[in-house]
This record gives sequence, C-alpha cells and structure tokens, in this order.
Amino acid sequence: MGAWGEGPFDNDGSHDALAGLRHRDQAAAEAHIREICDGVLGEEYVEVYEAQAAIGIAALLTHLVAEDGGDPETARLATDIAVTPTRELRESIARCVRRIQDPADNEWFDLWDETKDGFGETMARSLDRYRDAL
Repeated sequence: MGAWGEGPFDNDGSHDALAGLRHRDQAAAEAHIREICDGVLGEEYVEVYEAQAAIGIAALLTHLVAEDGGDPETARLATDIAVTPTRELRESIARCVRRIQDPADNEWFDLWDETKDGFGETMARSLDRYRDAL
C-alpha cells in the first residue's frame, strides 16, 4: 500500500503530493492540488495513492490555517512550500476527505479495513480533524 504507518505523512502518496508543491508559485500549487482533487472526486473508485495525496494536502492546509502554530512535523515537511490555503482549496480538499471517509469504492479504506476488522472506520474517523478544520 506504500504506507509505513497510520499518520498522514506515513506513506508515499502524501510525500509525493508535498514534493509537487515545493518551489512552486501559488498558481502552480493550486493546479497541483486541483489535479489531486480530480483524482479523488472525479473517479468512481478512489485509488490508495490518490487518497494518500489528498490526505497529505489536507494535513498541510490544516497546519497552515492553524491558529496555534500548527504541527511541528508538518512544519518540517512544509519547508519550501509557499501555498496560500484559499477558501476554494480548503473546500476542495475537505470534499476529498469526505469522499475518502466513505467506504464505498475506496481502496484506501479497504486496505486499512483488511488490516483488522473495523480498522477502516477507525482510520476514516482519524480524518475528521482535517475535514473539520478546513
């Protein structure tokens, strides 16, 4: 699954998504994020890699809008990323998170659920904080 842990950045997809934002201007960053959203919202079946990318972007945008300074690990990973979390970007990624939380036609959910009974639901609920913050 390209994952090595349960955190939002414990997988290949999220790291690749952040790498696609490094050293980019706002227009290029927004285009990259829209492409990620299209991979989640525009397909009948959400592939795990696309879900991981959207979750990584959700964690990044949540960090950027946090009033308490955000998460130190996310801050480290956000080095050289200068994207402004516009309302449109936040809403798009929040829609992605809601889609990922839906177990229907969702490889990310299915793979987590296979690890142990009901764990897909636990992982889906772990995304509430990003969806709610955005």
